[in-house]
Amino acid sequence: MPNASVNVNVISASTGQPVQSAIYVNGSYTSNLGAASLAVQVPQGQTTEVKAVPINSDGSKDNSRAATRILSDQDSNATITVPDSLPSPATLTLEAPANSSGVSVSLAGPPDSNGNPISQQGTTDDNGQLTFANLPAGDYTYSASHPAYQDLSQQPISLAAGQTATAGMPMVAKTSPQAIGGSLPVSDNGANASSNTALAGLADAQSQDAAFDQVYSNTSWDTYFTSAQCRVYIGDLFIDELQAIQYSAPNNIIPVHGYASRFADAWADGKSLIQGQLILNYVSETYMYTVLANYRRFLVSQSVPSAAADATSQSAQQLGNALKARKYLLASSEDADTTAIDSTIQTLVQDPATVQQHKQNQQGRGPGSIYINAIYQPIAFDIRVEIGSGSSRTYRQLEKCRLTGNDQIIDQSGNVIADVYSFLARRLR
Repeated sequence: MPNASVNVNVISASTGQPVQSAIYVNGSYTSNLGAASLAVQVPQGQTTEVKAVPINSDGSKDNSRAATRILSDQDSNATITVPDSLPSPATLTLEAPANSSGVSVSLAGPPDSNGNPISQQGTTDDNGQLTFANLPAGDYTYSASHPAYQDLSQQPISLAAGQTATAGMPMVAKTSPQAIGGSLPVSDNGANASSNTALAGLADAQSQDAAFDQVYSNTSWDTYFTSAQCRVYIGDLFIDELQAIQYSAPNNIIPVHGYASRFADAWADGKSLIQGQLILNYVSETYMYTVLANYRRFLVSQSVPSAAADATSQSAQQLGNALKARKYLLASSEDADTTAIDSTIQTLVQDPATVQQHKQNQQGRGPGSIYINAIYQPIAFDIRVEIGSGSSRTYRQLEKCRLTGNDQIIDQSGNVIADVYSFLARRLR
């Protein structure tokens, strides 16, 4: 008996357009199918299984989207519908300056799977973060507002499929400390300290609110033009003592030579690392240190150690004193009796935490031995550079910077006139 001929087409579930696929008839590969239909022979009175496996742009088969249909000799035309390959969603985490909670954020982006433009809102948590998940790839903008900061509007950011991105919101603090729940720093006699310079009188100033070490003058109506004639921010803080900033962005390219080839036949991506310098008018030894403390409120989080940490610190100090006493005793006399000191040391070294804390103290990294120089602070920060004004204003973002060195410029009278900080950055945007 003659076979029935069934014309088979493969289309997309969303667009209805033909999908290039590999066709398997009863488990055996038959051919690739594109826009045209494929005639499949079905024996009289029997059925035939046809499986369509979509082919990706790189020629590979996407079995996760395969679809199957059973044909009978009564069919004349058959359509196999395969699902679409959806790109992996992206995730975006926005961080408010100074870990501020309660920052209202609006996110706008490309159309979703239903064709509706993305519009989401949220508020930063206690860590100053807000995460938007399951976002399609594309170009987004976000806006933010908070009583303590000037409103931030239409900040652009691009997301790739499957990307997990984190971005700091470059919000500028308002001048009034009452607006942010803080207070002006006061000197030892209780008078309000001057806030015209970011760190004026820092050595004698004491803050009434531990969360705010200084009040900074960085508002749009109280603009301070730096020597560099550009505006630089680290987090939410305007660096008013900037004298100059320089950076370079080398992008290493690796030449690839074919066999016995004199000239490069291809180019491969190498490594990229940003190098730069910040030159600041010298104000005090703690200027940059406080800038970084403001960036992450790093010192505040360490200012309240736990009871266990206090006990460990005291034991480590006792261990250090006992070791010194034993050393001095033996230095005075080789026959000195160290039995009592050895017993004390033996007791203290039973606790691994005490030994580790003692080692940190010896290296100058313990809680009681914090280096005041900013280069020793393990803080990765972003630098935002604004050049020009109005419609001609441009922005540069130096991401994940770490300080690597500190030089000082001293004039003929022996006074320090500038601090030079070298830094490395992960990327320039």
